[in-house]
Amino acid sequence: MANTAALQYATRFRLVYLLTGDGTVSGPTITSAALIGDSAPGPLRDVLSAAYLNQGAMRTALFNSQPCKLTIHLMATGVDVTAEHNKVTVDADVDAVTATRPELNIAMSDTTGQIAVITLEYIPPEQR
Repeated sequence: MANTAALQYATRFRLVYLLTGDGTVSGPTITSAALIGDSAPGPLRDVLSAAYLNQGAMRTALFNSQPCKLTIHLMATGVDVTAEHNKVTVDADVDAVTATRPELNIAMSDTTGQIAVITLEYIPPEQR
């Protein structure tokens, strides 16, 4: 089994994924096609479907509330395999298929049973 990201909730403004760790550090990756396919028609899908010049522009669009933000909530850490800190990290990267669109690369601690929730949310202009 690999680390997994399962869609839990989707609206025009928000995507919520449940992350489950199996004890490996790498993955999962949520591709651009999955992000767009999981999102409902609306402003979030428009941001995910846009073309970006580079990784920095993708990070700004998805993480800095211009126009989206991403939050991570670590819910549980089951069995510690090493003395490593329990954490989940997410980065926006150039999608492997469509280089102008972002994918989310996720890294989890080598903790069997680690559970986290990632929320990607569109922030309307009046709330930025």
